[in-house]
Amino acid sequence: MNFFDYQDRARKWTRWLIGLYALSVVLTILAVNVFVTAAVGYYFKANPHHAGAEDSEDTRAILAVDSTQFAVVSLILLAIIVGGSLWKMSQLSGGGEDVARLMGGSPLGADTADEREQQLRNIVEEMAIASGVPVPQIFVLRDERGINAFAAGHTTHDAAITVTRGALQHLTRDELQGVIGHEFSHILNGDMRMNIRLTGLLYGLLMIALTGYGLVRLLFPVSVNMDDDDAVGRGRVKVRGNIVLFLFVLGLGLLVIGYIGVFFANLIKAAIGREREFLADASSAQFTRNPHGLAGALEKIGALTAGGCVSMPEAAQVSHFFFAEPGVHSWLNFFDTHPPLDVRIQRLDPAFSGDFSGVRKNLLAEMAGEKTPIRDQAAWEPLKSSRVVAAAGVSNLSGGTGNVAQRVGAPDFQSMAYAASLLKAIPEPCRRAVADVTGAQAVLFAMLLSRRAEIQQAQMLRLASTAPGNVYLRLPFMAEQCNEMPPAARLPLADLAVSTLRALEMDDYKVFRENLLAVVKADSEVDLFEFTLLHMIGRRLDRFFGLVPPPRVRFASLTPLNDSVVVTLAALAWNGSDDAAAAQAAYDAGWLSLGTPPPGPLPERTSAQIAQLEVHLARLADVAPQCKAQLLAACSACANADGHMTLCEAETLRAIADALDCPVPPFALEADAA
Repeated sequence: MNFFDYQDRARKWTRWLIGLYALSVVLTILAVNVFVTAAVGYYFKANPHHAGAEDSEDTRAILAVDSTQFAVVSLILLAIIVGGSLWKMSQLSGGGEDVARLMGGSPLGADTADEREQQLRNIVEEMAIASGVPVPQIFVLRDERGINAFAAGHTTHDAAITVTRGALQHLTRDELQGVIGHEFSHILNGDMRMNIRLTGLLYGLLMIALTGYGLVRLLFPVSVNMDDDDAVGRGRVKVRGNIVLFLFVLGLGLLVIGYIGVFFANLIKAAIGREREFLADASSAQFTRNPHGLAGALEKIGALTAGGCVSMPEAAQVSHFFFAEPGVHSWLNFFDTHPPLDVRIQRLDPAFSGDFSGVRKNLLAEMAGEKTPIRDQAAWEPLKSSRVVAAAGVSNLSGGTGNVAQRVGAPDFQSMAYAASLLKAIPEPCRRAVADVTGAQAVLFAMLLSRRAEIQQAQMLRLASTAPGNVYLRLPFMAEQCNEMPPAARLPLADLAVSTLRALEMDDYKVFRENLLAVVKADSEVDLFEFTLLHMIGRRLDRFFGLVPPPRVRFASLTPLNDSVVVTLAALAWNGSDDAAAAQAAYDAGWLSLGTPPPGPLPERTSAQIAQLEVHLARLADVAPQCKAQLLAACSACANADGHMTLCEAETLRAIADALDCPVPPFALEADAA
């Protein structure tokens, strides 16, 4: 299943989930109404003088369903359910960071001195660059001894990965990489948004049970006291006691009915969760090309006494977020959101016998200090060399990229190896600089400084007056470092910087954004690298800070957006060649891929073309997933028309894909030709 098929399936799952949720709400409301009607009828039958009805006819009328009562009860229940769901979703509205902090996670700083934490950061950064997604925020559950992890967020722009201390202590680099690869599958496939929706919807149903529980807890001692007063036989006290008893029984009914609804809702959650865990395991094995690493992590969970347990009480609500079951297994595994460990392991390693004793023995030896987990750093280092990257068969841009749509959301081992080589190519002072917000700003401004002295002077004057002092002072040195850096490493470095800038306050981010635009526009034109960098920074940070809403599907076809397709393909065609005939051929190739002739000749090249591209890409982001696949295939055909791909063309392709919320791994070059 490719990225676009999975997105379509995720949308169907969402509709199915909402339908089942609506059915659960309706059945719950009907059940509570039946119970309330019976309880009210029984109460008035037992107290006819209270109802003002003495004969059996009046009693039967009281027992009948009253439309006003039904409407009032239904509205109250609906308010409780919807209010509970909205409250829980608002609690998680900040994305992955909110979920991580809810679970007690501590943010992992870029300058951490802990060797294992730095290893985790390196793995996450490599996988993010290899996947073409923003580097997720990283959190650690420092008090959790079990081996577990989860990814949370609404989109790739607010994703966070959280890992337990137990995972850092007990897993080798290969095993930890397998776990993080599993979590990246959830990020790429949009499972995180589904998880947050599930959490909110389930909590809404749980609110019925919690309301009933609250009534029972509140009225139980009162009802007992009233029963004692009933023995006295006082009329008024007896009536009062019956009312309290009625409310107590009502609370008990709400408690039972609410938990019945939660029972079936948890079955739905478990069924959805188990299927997605199998898919994420398979994706991780493909990503790392090392199924034994992931299998080893699962074996250690089975062997460790703490297993994958997470002690936080909130873990039960978000169990479907985790890599492994965070608590004790449910009765007959009915409510487990993860498949059994031995089944998952055997799918990755058919030779697994189901015996954890050998792994347990090794873990006990490690914890006794007899040996430490192997970090596998020596095994991974060779992958960072260009020689091994080429030997691994990484795609070569000089021969073309093929259909970029096939690469969307499908990182592989070659992508990982190339991403590691790109990160290694970044100068160490730049890597250290992007660990803090001032250094990250300085690095991004440095990459955009003009080579023309008069333009650079104007840019520096602007930053001297508006940027924080530390940014301006670090700028000359950072510019020197960036000029020496291989061109292919520029966007990975920008990715790291953007990740750090999420720590800015809103007002500081707005100042940074204004300065960034001023630096780009200092020469009165925007080239494709500036567009790519500006687009990447703005899109990722604007989305993170809530300045722009996420795209939503509004078009089922590209036909209403033909003018946007024209601008996109024209920009790519002129980007690949200055020759009008070659550009026209590339433009025609793009339209041929779409199965339709061009609506007209290739538009002339203009200085405003790049600025227009941003507007049209925002419109194209609202088309259905399969339409995005068609558009990216057309863009690939346009860029590959001459059989040659430059770094600038490749980065432009990735920027277009990123604008469509389609993450594409970086393309490797034999020689970093711009």
